[in-house]
This record gives sequence, C-alpha cells and structure tokens, in this order.
Amino acid sequence: MDDGSSRVECPRCFSALKSATDDAGREMLACPRCKGLYVQQASLAELLTKLSVRMAGEIDDETEVQRRPDRGAIHCCPLCRADTEYYGYMGSNAVMLDSCSACGRVWLDPDELESMARLRARTERRSASAEREMAEVRRTWQQANDAQTIADAAGYHRILRTQLGFHTLGFVSELFGFDNDL
Repeated sequence: MDDGSSRVECPRCFSALKSATDDAGREMLACPRCKGLYVQQASLAELLTKLSVRMAGEIDDETEVQRRPDRGAIHCCPLCRADTEYYGYMGSNAVMLDSCSACGRVWLDPDELESMARLRARTERRSASAEREMAEVRRTWQQANDAQTIADAAGYHRILRTQLGFHTLGFVSELFGFDNDL
C-alpha cells in the first residue's frame, strides 16, 4: 500500500489516488475525482462475495447485466508501472477489467464492482438452480432404475411361469413345487 511518500496517479484522470479502507478494513486506492478503485485481487474476491450475497434476493436466473461503457485498457499499473492485462470478467464483455499480475491488483472503473457482483450473484443463482435440477434428475433416474429392477423381477417371474411351466401358484409356491390342490 502506498505510504504517502510518492504520488500514485489515477490511470484514468491522473488525479492522486488516496488510500482508503472499506468497512471490513480492506485497503485499496481510490480516486476521489473519477471514483475508480485499485484493489488487491484477494480483497476484490471478498468484496464480491459480500455484495453478491446481499444482491441474491433481488436477482433471478435471467437477470440481465448491462454492459458498462468501457473506458479502454489502462495498459500500465499505476503502482509498479508493469503492463496490465485487459479481459472480460467471468468471460463476459459486460465488465472489462485491468489487472496487474505483478502487484496482484485490479483497477475498477465506477459501477464495475456492482456489475461484477450482479454477474456473480446471477451465476450463483444459476448454479443453485442447476444443482436443484440435477438432484431432481438423479431422483428421477433412481426411481426409473428402481422401476426397471422391479420390471426385471416381474419379467423373470413371467419367464418362470411361461417358459418353465410354473403357471398356477405364486412365485414361492411355484419355486418349491407346491401343487394347486393345497
């Protein structure tokens, strides 16, 4: 984290980034002018978990996450000056991110954190729905498998009656040779 001895400029508006912490004490750099954030990837994961849990009730499986206007790649880390990677969050082009693998930080333009949390919440809901559907498929498959086992047993009994001549009594009686007159 910047100790204040050197100026770290915002990669968007070139204002000085300020040290900030969220309510959980996670440190980040924030731009007071454009409202961008430069956060550690681990902190970002924690923030997204927290926000997506909050949003879970207002999002359904079909919620559309609007693509944010992209301001383009920043190309260079504001802290270490290394090249940054530019990619779509969760394989989507709804939110384009800039990250520095050397520093382990991600630059977030305004509103990108909210969009990322919405994408994550929607994905988690879809995963939960898929899990419920798979559980139902497993139950149905097991019921069908059980029914097939019963059908196989009934088929075996039918073979005993028709092909082996056990016609008149129940399976156990036929198996042990009891006759009809008992």
